[in-house]
Amino acid sequence: MTGDRREAHRMLDRAATVLSGPATPVPSPWVSHFDEASLASDAARSLRVLGDHRAAAEWTQRIIALRPRGTRSRALAQVTLAATLIDQGHLDQACAAAEDAIDGIDEVNSHLLTRQLRGVATQLLPYRSTATVRQCADQLETVICERTSMHRSADTL
Repeated sequence: MTGDRREAHRMLDRAATVLSGPATPVPSPWVSHFDEASLASDAARSLRVLGDHRAAAEWTQRIIALRPRGTRSRALAQVTLAATLIDQGHLDQACAAAEDAIDGIDEVNSHLLTRQLRGVATQLLPYRSTATVRQCADQLETVICERTSMHRSADTL
């Protein structure tokens, strides 16, 4: 696994170097713009899978700094940060990140975001004996139920 981490970091450094270079023309209107926050998102997910939670959290913090509040990508980053902090055993910080995500998603309707919120709620289950985690998990469950209902309503239109 260490070799995979080293290679991932090498490739991420290379991608950051390419990204910081001169802009290239977009080959098609169907291709999305790939920026520093996009790289940070991919890096955070990859490093979390590789078990490099410290680096994943750092990349996730970049996304949060680069994306405005109320955007899907920022909310997804905050949820990823919460999950990564749970992986590290930082439950109070994880709950704070999850609550920040919830506070900023009023206008965001995303099945993926709801699924990731559910994942964080599931990760918190073993720690519900603490008041902070219990309160956070209850808040997550409420939001997940509301969003699931919202998704069903939107799907039937």
